[in-house]
Amino acid sequence: MALPCLLSAQIVPKTKQQLTDSTMLRNTGSDSRRIDTVLVEGSGPLEQQLLDRVRIRTGSNPVLLNGNTLAVLNAIPSIQVDELGNFSLQGKTGVLITVNGRQTYLNGTALIAYLKSIPASSLESIDLMTIPPAKWSAEGAGGVIDIRIKKDVLKGLTGNVFLGASKGRLWKCNNGVGLQYGMKKWTLNSSFSVARSSNYFDVDRRRELAYRENVHYVIGQLNKETNSTQELNGRLGMSYRIDKQSSIELNWNYLRNNYEEIGVYQNDFSADGTFISAA
Repeated sequence: MALPCLLSAQIVPKTKQQLTDSTMLRNTGSDSRRIDTVLVEGSGPLEQQLLDRVRIRTGSNPVLLNGNTLAVLNAIPSIQVDELGNFSLQGKTGVLITVNGRQTYLNGTALIAYLKSIPASSLESIDLMTIPPAKWSAEGAGGVIDIRIKKDVLKGLTGNVFLGASKGRLWKCNNGVGLQYGMKKWTLNSSFSVARSSNYFDVDRRRELAYRENVHYVIGQLNKETNSTQELNGRLGMSYRIDKQSSIELNWNYLRNNYEEIGVYQNDFSADGTFISAA
């Protein structure tokens, strides 16, 4: 005789405390880390719009730290300068160049030589003022370019070397060295650079003029020229700092320019189709 078997099971749900205890992982070790100092480094924008001027911070662009101050000015799109030392700002001529808010009283090739003697690494910023302040309204009717040089004096002997070269059809180079010795009140500085540039002109023109029936004049012009310029720039200077706002400076600048030109110039004229050459 088979007896029925009754099996019963009781399911007891876990309480919240039980569930927590069964799933909690206990960390018996210690892996804590402490950060004492967080240093965030950054650089300001290359161009800053102020109330009456646009400030170019040359230190924000590594490309502008090479070469000399004239090369930096040529790299700014709103500034144009020719070989004679004539500056224009946004297309306006009659621009005044100042250094640390003071006039240089230089122009032409003397101003070019002075700007080439200032290393780009010593620049703090360049201020562009299309509307000149009242005190410079007569001298800088086309605007003012104020070159700001670093005033921090490093004690002891410091120096820098810059090398630059480019090649299109012909080579161009600009190399130099600068030295500075700073004391508590006195600063002595010097720089020397050598620059060489080459240019070429190829002109081939031929014009035919019909004067009368069966009468033609033909004018031909053939010019091939290659010129090269080598410049030596030197600068010696000393300054005495009276206070944070005032100083006395004395500078001596040297410029030597060697220009060479080699060319072939030929002009032809013909009244009947036969050229007559005049070189």
